Amino acid sequence: MKTFLLSFFCLTGISLFGQNSKGVTPLTATTGNADGNTWAVVVGISDYQHPDIPDLRFADKDAEAFAIFLRSPAGGGLDDDHLSLFCNEQATGANVAMALSALFDEAQEGDKVVIYFSGHGDVETKRLSQPGYLLCWDSNPKVYFAGGTIKVNDLQEVVSTLAVQNKARVLLITDACHAGTLAGSDIGGSQVTAKNMSTQFANELKILSCQPNEFSIEGEQWGGGRGAFSYNLVDALFGLADNNNDLFVTLQEVGRYLEDHVTAQVAPATQVPMVVGNRLEKLAHVDGKLVEALRSGKSSQVQMFSPVETRGLEDEVLAAASPEVRERYLAFKTALAKGDLMSPVGASANDLYIPLSKEPTLKPLHGLMRRNLAAALLNESQQVINNLLQNDPAELAKIFGRGLYQHIPGYLERAADLLGNGHFMYNGTKGMQYLFEAYNLLTNSPYPELVALQKKEAIPLVIKALELAGEGAVIYDFLGELYTPVNTKSAVAFFNKSTALSPSYASPYNNMGMLYAQVRNPFLKVKFYKKAIKTDPRYFPAYDNIGSVYRHRGNYKKAENWYRKSVDVFPNALAYSNLGLIYYEQARYAEAAAMCLKGIETQNTYFRSYVVLANVYKASQQDAKLSDLLAKMETLAQARHGDYSEVALGYLHLHNESAFRSNYSKANARYEPLAPDFFYTVCRNYALQDDKQQALVWLELALSRGFHNRKKLRKDKALNSIRKEARFHELKREYRKNFKLTCKDCLWLDIKKEKS
Repeated sequence: MKTFLLSFFCLTGISLFGQNSKGVTPLTATTGNADGNTWAVVVGISDYQHPDIPDLRFADKDAEAFAIFLRSPAGGGLDDDHLSLFCNEQATGANVAMALSALFDEAQEGDKVVIYFSGHGDVETKRLSQPGYLLCWDSNPKVYFAGGTIKVNDLQEVVSTLAVQNKARVLLITDACHAGTLAGSDIGGSQVTAKNMSTQFANELKILSCQPNEFSIEGEQWGGGRGAFSYNLVDALFGLADNNNDLFVTLQEVGRYLEDHVTAQVAPATQVPMVVGNRLEKLAHVDGKLVEALRSGKSSQVQMFSPVETRGLEDEVLAAASPEVRERYLAFKTALAKGDLMSPVGASANDLYIPLSKEPTLKPLHGLMRRNLAAALLNESQQVINNLLQNDPAELAKIFGRGLYQHIPGYLERAADLLGNGHFMYNGTKGMQYLFEAYNLLTNSPYPELVALQKKEAIPLVIKALELAGEGAVIYDFLGELYTPVNTKSAVAFFNKSTALSPSYASPYNNMGMLYAQVRNPFLKVKFYKKAIKTDPRYFPAYDNIGSVYRHRGNYKKAENWYRKSVDVFPNALAYSNLGLIYYEQARYAEAAAMCLKGIETQNTYFRSYVVLANVYKASQQDAKLSDLLAKMETLAQARHGDYSEVALGYLHLHNESAFRSNYSKANARYEPLAPDFFYTVCRNYALQDDKQQALVWLELALSRGFHNRKKLRKDKALNSIRKEARFHELKREYRKNFKLTCKDCLWLDIKKEKS
């Protein structure tokens, strides 16, 4: 019968076969017993006995995963009588040879034989006719024919005997294209072995992971640590390569799928898969429903990009480089590992990469270096998005820290530059750059007017992110948050899109509650806060928001209960500052200070803890402590973790006019225009100091910027010192609408007391 032989050279990450094989039905033999037995010998070696043979990373894991596949129904449901698995020290030359020879006695006509090898391949001499060796665990790196190896021509003899004499169908899977410093490295031994294997056989189909002068690329982005080729190969066989939807996958379709996907995904490194044989040969049946499910799953996945390896290629390249170049290359790798990506100047991975990228002796590594630097630059933003989608409390706490993501847009911009405009990740990277730029515009300011302004400025950036990066739950949630003070109907629509894309994402429910808080719907806001908690009980901001509902109602006992629940879920500065706030409002200053200090200890970049503590020190007349605190707050503001405006107000309370003016100037430059509340607070401070002239100047600034809290303008006792001034009455006439009561105000004021 015809030998049906697939040679998968450099097959890595085969465990995904097990994950995706449910949609693939292996073709049965065209003659003989279609229900015959399946026999398998699976070998994987990562940890070689001899130290001169470079170890690999995933070879043993790939073999174990492939064995799991063979034990599954999709792989034949093999038991230990039909499957021989040898990993690392078990994979001696003798053990493997005996297992292969046993197949002669076991395999019968119509049976299927699977031989899997993942490890090193090499040649021993410079004779190009040398067929090469597959290196088992106990190989001798000096003399391969001394034992511990499988000759390629011996393997061919096994395959031919099984196919011709036993009339079995043979599936050969080899992963022997690893780079590394071996005996034949000077003439590209592993590549010569792969080339010889590809020409040694005559009547089989072949799928090779790369060209003879290339190496396999692997990285964390493929199945959490697999090969780009194998990951996409399994997808192709599963049915994603079935372009004409005839429910068959042919060799031609697999070849096209691999060329389209692998080449693009490993860029800017180089790996071009190739296929040889009858391109119309059908490789697998396809389950249409399962393929649609797979395609749907792929479309909802977060696009990942991570560092890759070529299994020892750098050893071969660095051996030919000068000591100085090797030292600089190792410094580059060290900087990558430490996370020194864009700083310090001269010693960052980026600064070291630039001259290395022009070094001729490192040309084979240039694409790899470029990709790994880009991956490192991308990694943090990917992790932030992933953590947010998983409602990670630690990431949520970082969001409240402000300024912790200031560097990310620069990282993403450089990553996009390294990838190039034609790379499949380019648009997504630029989209994430705009998303983090928008986030960095927000300052968690205590002034609602300023928050609304910042959100309005951020909207165009997030829309650009949506256009470039595509639909995503985090992006839609952020858009909903930004539209809340602008267009509540649009905000609700965005929140709904976010939850539709990721039902387990708690943030949109919490933000929906905040939207209803803004439109004064107490029932719906609590309902959505609780829905966020039900979605993920770890989502601590929802507990804080419910606590704030009770705080605004004056029910401090229940507010305290919910804030403490938040702390129990995850110790966070938001809850501690809220506890400090309710104690401050009850004049329990010692307890308030203790909670604020606890919040600062938990997260020293959360500026609100400092603001509440500053108010505690003001109220309790602890000016010395306030002065020390303001110095720390000024440092935080300089690092963009806080507002200069709050620092300015603190110095104004201490009557430090020069420090107030200095910080006001910085605040004005950074956040122009400042919120009306800020100017009113300054007016109030000067009025309390009986500086009528300055108080009236700042009151006019507040009114001109839209301050319209009629209750404060009419009832705040701090303004009593200026109410009889002629200029105050002029301002009252000039800004009549700011002072005039409305029916809405009447609900919140005691009208009888006002008239008296």
